[in-house]
Amino acid sequence: MPATLTLDTVTITTPDGTPLLSDLTLLFGPGRHGLVGRNGCGKSTLLNVMAGCADPASGHVGTTGSVHLLRQSPGPATDAAALMGVAEDHARITRLLAGNGSVEDAGRADWTLPDRMEAALDRVGLPATDPARPVASFSGGEQMRLLLAGAMLSQADILLLDEPTNNMDGAGRAMVLSILRDWPGPVIVASHDRTLLEEMDRIIDLDSPGAEVTGGGWSTFEADRDARRARATRAMDRAEADLTRARRDRQKMRERQARKASKGQGARADGSMPKMWHDMQQARAEKTSGRGEESHADRIAGAEAQKEQAEAALTRLTPLHLDLPATGLAPRKQVLRMEAVTIAPGARRIGPVDLTLTGPERIAIDGPNGIGKTSLLRVIAGEEAALSGHVHNAAQTAWLDQDLRRLGQGGTLLDAMRRRLPDQTEAQIRAALARFSFRNREAEKPLQALSGGERLRAGLMAAFASDPAPDLLLLDEPTNHLDLRSIEELETTLNAYDGALIVISHDSAFLDRIGVRRRLILSESDESPHILAETRP
Repeated sequence: MPATLTLDTVTITTPDGTPLLSDLTLLFGPGRHGLVGRNGCGKSTLLNVMAGCADPASGHVGTTGSVHLLRQSPGPATDAAALMGVAEDHARITRLLAGNGSVEDAGRADWTLPDRMEAALDRVGLPATDPARPVASFSGGEQMRLLLAGAMLSQADILLLDEPTNNMDGAGRAMVLSILRDWPGPVIVASHDRTLLEEMDRIIDLDSPGAEVTGGGWSTFEADRDARRARATRAMDRAEADLTRARRDRQKMRERQARKASKGQGARADGSMPKMWHDMQQARAEKTSGRGEESHADRIAGAEAQKEQAEAALTRLTPLHLDLPATGLAPRKQVLRMEAVTIAPGARRIGPVDLTLTGPERIAIDGPNGIGKTSLLRVIAGEEAALSGHVHNAAQTAWLDQDLRRLGQGGTLLDAMRRRLPDQTEAQIRAALARFSFRNREAEKPLQALSGGERLRAGLMAAFASDPAPDLLLLDEPTNHLDLRSIEELETTLNAYDGALIVISHDSAFLDRIGVRRRLILSESDESPHILAETRP
């Protein structure tokens, strides 16, 4: 019987009882299922509930078959074997091979484990890894590879994954896709990786009412979502038109009543209408006017509620648009020139690098994890010295700083901007915050409480706080840990930016959408440990 996982009217909440997802009823059978939604909507919590690691606030989760959950972070594991979930079994075999195992060890030993571990590690690109090697010695991408090896060793029927391609280079992402394609049972993936989502058989949108399901991969989902956005825009236009008509009709009624009242007052004053008759007419008019006011008030209240509902739907579906200050960068201005530059991140040596960046060009630096891409950016930014060669940077340069280093530590966004702009008034600082959609109480959010999308906006705000605006922007894996909506916000914002970009990213869809046309590829070579090559599509 094929493995399945069912959700029957499942509701999940935050620890303080705030609802995240309500009355979910879904069936997950064989195939690949994508979960999408904004950060904080409950994707990770839902995966924990599906895996039986947490209880729903209400409803029921049913499974036929075993379940394995691959989380984003390694948790408390200390070594590779623990990260793969086989620490106890591996220790048992190690004791037996050393001649100090117990009778219980002998009875419970899984002698297939060493061969299966070797095959799993080879599959994830970590052959000959010592199971006792400390977790801290592995990069983020390598830790995810170990978690994937553990998933294969679990031999579970149902695989749940939470952002499995975060911190992965191109080869790692291809490896994840290969494993998911070959998994025999249901695969349920929470991800913002559009290349990965394209491989899904269906996508569940946890941001939509009732968690709408779209059959097919990302391109099908995107077309469906764009159609929903168009419908939401039309609904908003209708709601605004209905509210405008309702208010206009009420104003016309009031003006009509005022004219009648004025005419009656004139007739009473000149004696052409008996006083008693006038007073009776006035009382009747006031009663009619009261009923009309009540009717129009109800109509306006209904139109306002309809507009509020349409606005909420449109806001939920439509990414923010941020207007960055214009740089006025001339198309022929030489922004950056690197001549025979070599750098040495750690024990590695990169270069010589020769690179010229002219006008508002957009370049991606590519290569495997750990090869030195970020070190090259630091040299470009002047934060590190090159080992040899010359760097001529004629640009006002800024990082897209999602770590918020430029805003300092602690306090609120308002406090951070006061530190960043000490010479500006409170009104000027609040105006700067408002330009990046931090208005009123949002400006008083603690830095540590910001969501991924808010951190993105805060990073852009920090990068563009100086005057003049930077005409060279450096981005280091800017889409990591962002939800799809925040990625779209960033794409829209960067497409409107008139400066130059140098980007480190393994998200090919993101690079295509922001107009990257040149890629500098860091790679290993037999002749030299690391060389730089340039490709132009």
